Amino acid sequence: MNKKMIGNVVFYGAVIIASLYLIKRKFIVPQIQGKELSFQEYGSGENLQLKDFPNETVVVNFWQTWCGPCLQEMPSLNEMNQIWDGLQVVCVSDESYEKVLKYIKLYPNIRFVQVESITSYGVTQYPTTYIYNSDGAKVFSKIGIKDWSDPNFIATLKKNWSK
Repeated sequence: MNKKMIGNVVFYGAVIIASLYLIKRKFIVPQIQGKELSFQEYGSGENLQLKDFPNETVVVNFWQTWCGPCLQEMPSLNEMNQIWDGLQVVCVSDESYEKVLKYIKLYPNIRFVQVESITSYGVTQYPTTYIYNSDGAKVFSKIGIKDWSDPNFIATLKKNWSK
């Protein structure tokens, strides 16, 4: 093989690898098992895990205060938690208490928790949301904004994944 062919093979190989990496980052939701999740509640510093919500369906929403879509979907998460008994919405950030305090006050039905680093869970897109059933098994995941208070969506979740 000549140098030009070798250069082309290396170049196109690098393009393919970079494209696959970007596609994975953009469209594939990281696989986080419920037992891997551990948080600290803002304010109290209480350590929490999914097992601390027995017999509840838990929505875990990774978000940031600077994320427009995250803030846009926050009211529907708050409403979802308000209208569904047996559900707990947990919003996870790695930002300071001072930055999150405004949202803690604004959305009283949501538990706001902190982790040291969201990226340690493989989350690179915001918002990223997981729903775990009362047994701690992941039953739904989504990258991007959603109307979580949609009655049809809630009915489907209750029918298929609640006890």
